[in-house]
Amino acid sequence: MIFVLGIIMMKFNKPIVFLSHSKRDITFIKKLAADLRKCQIECWLDSEEIRAGKPWLKVIFEDGIPTCDVVIVYLTENSIQSKMVKKEIDASLIEQLSENGVSFIPYVNNDKLRDKLRSDIRTLQCLEWNTDNYNEILPSVVAEIWHCYMERMINFAITHEKNRRLELEIELRKQKDLFEHTPFSSSEETDFQHIYKMMNNPIEIIFDLWEEVDESGFLHNKGLIGKDTYGISYFESIIHYLNKGYSYFDIHNYAFDIKTLLKENDFPNKHSNLTPRYGNMDISNKIIIDLRSYGFTETVVIDGSLRRRETKDMFTQKHYRFNYWAGYNDLINDNLNIKHILFCKAENDKKV
Repeated sequence: MIFVLGIIMMKFNKPIVFLSHSKRDITFIKKLAADLRKCQIECWLDSEEIRAGKPWLKVIFEDGIPTCDVVIVYLTENSIQSKMVKKEIDASLIEQLSENGVSFIPYVNNDKLRDKLRSDIRTLQCLEWNTDNYNEILPSVVAEIWHCYMERMINFAITHEKNRRLELEIELRKQKDLFEHTPFSSSEETDFQHIYKMMNNPIEIIFDLWEEVDESGFLHNKGLIGKDTYGISYFESIIHYLNKGYSYFDIHNYAFDIKTLLKENDFPNKHSNLTPRYGNMDISNKIIIDLRSYGFTETVVIDGSLRRRETKDMFTQKHYRFNYWAGYNDLINDNLNIKHILFCKAENDKKV
């Protein structure tokens, strides 16, 4: 309601009344216009509004009547014979004005004229108004004009509010559709959710941890310190590997990346005062098998070095789509989390 009143106050100015009349009744009409203006009601008179050289029909029916809030028709013996007045009270025009919220108010200067009016106008309330009862009728005319004007402003505000709410509902529906509809088909969604559930589990990686000594500028293996076991997210490690730019999966490259991450987190140096390093990695071939079964890799035969044919597990388009799906759903962490699980010290007499 507050919003509606706000619209009314913004639009609130003065009612504008179009006075349809015959030139022969101009004395009555000019007096009416003067009195209405005293009541803060603007009047549209063709004699005042149409400038010299302007097409009067165009001005009246495009710039005059459509811009007014109320059309008052003063019907006399003169005006009912006027071709111009007949145009101004055309039935189709009255209907059009009504659809646009413009009120049509007819007055007759003599009750006997009612029988000469069109049937549709005779059905309207049409008061007798002339110089004899002018002052008696004028207050009701002013009140009716203001009533019509305020009613139009309220309808305008209500329509404006309905349109505003409709626009908000449409925008909300668009946002909802945008949220509910993803760039992935329903079969992709089902498949990727299942794969994510299977991969979103930690896997254990076991490294041989060697100790090195520096003799004359060269590093030599001193012996096996033990075995280090780490837990790593299966899903995150594969996504991390793919995002490194590899076009195929290789277990040795995978192990190298894990070792690099361990060094970045200073894991080896925690077990010895000397210089430790990671050796062989014990990891199940299940990763390779899984990637193939998920359709993330396909075995491709290529020409290797020394003219030998080699096979590589090349990443498929499906894996790239899965990577995009994971990012779209905010499932990818910026950093790969690695958790140290266990360190098993080697036997003292075991040297390599």
